[in-house]
Amino acid sequence: GMLTGFALIVLFLGGAALNGWLLLERLLEQSRTSSEYALQLTASIQELDERTIDIERSARQYLVLDDPAFRQRFDEHLVQSLALVDTLEVQSGKRLSPLLGGWRMVAEALRSGLERRISNAELALLLDRLFELNDLLRQASQRRIEAQSKQVLDELETHRLRLGGLMGLALAGAMLDDLLVRPVRQLDQAIAKLGASRFDESIVVGGPADLRQVGRRLDWLRTRLSGLESDRERSLRHVSHELKTPLTALREGVSLLQDEVPGTLSESQREVVEI
Repeated sequence: GMLTGFALIVLFLGGAALNGWLLLERLLEQSRTSSEYALQLTASIQELDERTIDIERSARQYLVLDDPAFRQRFDEHLVQSLALVDTLEVQSGKRLSPLLGGWRMVAEALRSGLERRISNAELALLLDRLFELNDLLRQASQRRIEAQSKQVLDELETHRLRLGGLMGLALAGAMLDDLLVRPVRQLDQAIAKLGASRFDESIVVGGPADLRQVGRRLDWLRTRLSGLESDRERSLRHVSHELKTPLTALREGVSLLQDEVPGTLSESQREVVEI
């Protein structure tokens, strides 16, 4: 019936809205996660660049000045850089492992080279390789970030039609809801017309079968009330016609008595005639 229809519409619209909301929340969460990942990865690679510059500076100073303080500073920067390499490996889900493994190997060669007091030319080659690996890491991370962004956009595009379909179904549900409300409005108008004794217009109610059945019953009631109203008016006309002749005779007779045409009236008779 109508209640079932309303319940189905409410459930459908609620389900469509909930589904759309959950989908939007999931896409927003993916976008937020992707943005955080991009920021963390970019920050780590930028910091690795800065630590590499510190490594280069302390290594060159150590080879030139042979000061243990510069060697200690080199070791500290190298330890910090290797910790960053480990962090990058975790952040990238081991996707950058080949490049990071190469970075560790060059870092170890650089440490051993300082122990052996390598030449500036050999030092420059190792440092150039570190900077080259940093560039390759930056490019690889950028491709990874772009791939994640594309994945989010692809999923959004995949669900775009689904969201559009849900919106269309929601609009259809709203139109269906209007189709159910309109018959109720028609019933209200029909009952108001019956109450105002307007029986000249037929009652037609659309919507579900039970509402149409109520509309037919109301139209049957309209016909019955119209017939009863016609009978009442006909009865009044008949009674009025039947009473008119005797009432006229009575009035004429009383007028003749009042005018004392048949003869003089006594005081008591006059009072009765006046009544």
